[in-house]
Order: sequence, then C-alpha cells, then structure tokens
Amino acid sequence: MLLPKPSDLPAAPVHQQILDIRTQFHPITLDLGDYDAVPAEAGEYEIPGGAIYDALIARCALKFQADIIYTWNLKHFSRLGPAVTQRLRLP
Repeated sequence: MLLPKPSDLPAAPVHQQILDIRTQFHPITLDLGDYDAVPAEAGEYEIPGGAIYDALIARCALKFQADIIYTWNLKHFSRLGPAVTQRLRLP
C-alpha cells in the first residue's frame, strides 16, 4: 500500500490558506447532546467503526440545516437515515 507523500509546504503559507478559507465557512459546534446522540443513531442505523466520523459530519450539516451535503462517499453517508440521504450530492 502506498502512502501519500508528506507535504513539503512551509507552515506560513498553509496557515494563510487556512485563514483565507475560514471567511467562506461557518463553523458548527456540536454539544454534549450531539456527541451522545450520534453513536446512538449510528447504532440504530448499524454504522460500523470509522463511519462514525461521517455521522458527525452529517450531524453538523443537519444542525446547520444545510440543504445539500456534498460528499464523494455516498455509500457511507446514505446509511445515515432519510434526513441525510435526501441532502446528498456528489461534488
């Protein structure tokens, strides 16, 4: 298995890119109730292991009331219930 080559970018330009991109996004904060609910919902939909991270991303999108959730991973996200599935789109 080939691993991706580590980035050779200097820290300062990377930091500037992060600062620049932040102006285009609205951060969503999950609270303790969200973190309690996500594993319970994942169990309800039989979501295995690492897909819990997809469930956390979906929880953020639902909390924000996003109309669309863009993902290359439709398979994992489509298991997260109808509220998520109806919002899924490929980029």
